[in-house]
Amino acid sequence: MKRILFLLLLFSILFIPENALAVTIDGVITEGEYPIKGTFNEGKLEIYFKVEGDKAFFGLQGETTGWLGIGFGNTVAMRNADILIGFVKDGNAFVRDEFSREVFGPHQPDQVFGGTSDILLFSGREENGKTVIEFERLLQTGDKFDNPIPPEGEFKIIWAMGESDDLEGKHSSKGYGVLNPSAPKNTNASISFLPVHIGLILSGSLFFGWNISLVLKKKKTRTTVTRHQNLGLIGAGLLILGIGMGIFGGRLTWGFNLSTVHFFLGCISLLSASTTLALGGYAIKKRKPKIRILHVWIARTTVLSFLASLALGLFLVF
Repeated sequence: MKRILFLLLLFSILFIPENALAVTIDGVITEGEYPIKGTFNEGKLEIYFKVEGDKAFFGLQGETTGWLGIGFGNTVAMRNADILIGFVKDGNAFVRDEFSREVFGPHQPDQVFGGTSDILLFSGREENGKTVIEFERLLQTGDKFDNPIPPEGEFKIIWAMGESDDLEGKHSSKGYGVLNPSAPKNTNASISFLPVHIGLILSGSLFFGWNISLVLKKKKTRTTVTRHQNLGLIGAGLLILGIGMGIFGGRLTWGFNLSTVHFFLGCISLLSASTTLALGGYAIKKRKPKIRILHVWIARTTVLSFLASLALGLFLVF
């Protein structure tokens, strides 16, 4: 009998797969507890993941004494992201189920929007400058402010870390990646459309600034006018593309916050830049002074709304 029991124990140790080990939500991540692991932020953040039946288990371990967060189901940046975020203070773990309507937030508890907190169990530990957060959630909660978690295949996520326990505080690092059962992908990159959006805006700004410097010259020649027209066309074109991409990516949702203000300023800049470009071409072709005056004033509106939108956009990103 003892020999049989010994053989059964030996079999279980040698042949039961690692992912068959049960996850214990205790704030301690042990080897083999999670079958899927992703490493992010140059090794400063590790995210563990496991699906068991209709439940998902997460483990976040980061080199910080502040908060750790993971999001998924987002469309652009944080827009429509289901976010699970937490920290440990005085030995006690705090984890919130949140949702973000906007590209740059803010993310707020589901209850603020009329939803519910659907974290089934959570725990955490903080020691030696590292924070560990573990939590459990259903794959499908039925809450419209929770996004479904895929039971298999690639799981696209966004992540962030903070230096304090203030969940409304700005992150110290952020990025996105994929938790993959076969080969977890690791990246610290920002959300994909943002570099193109920012690049177009900054490029258009350079041409626009160059163009304004020509307008401020007291002595204008035919060459100056032609250059002004060409630079205006290039600059306005780049700005229209960049602002259009930002508007398409951001899309409007109700609620007053800085992202919404940035969105409206972008819309005003897009409309006024297009109008400025059209009026400028018409004024040169038809040689009508009144149209030229209108062109100048709308151009000034474009500059003011664009600078305000640019400053606010850079503030939101950085």
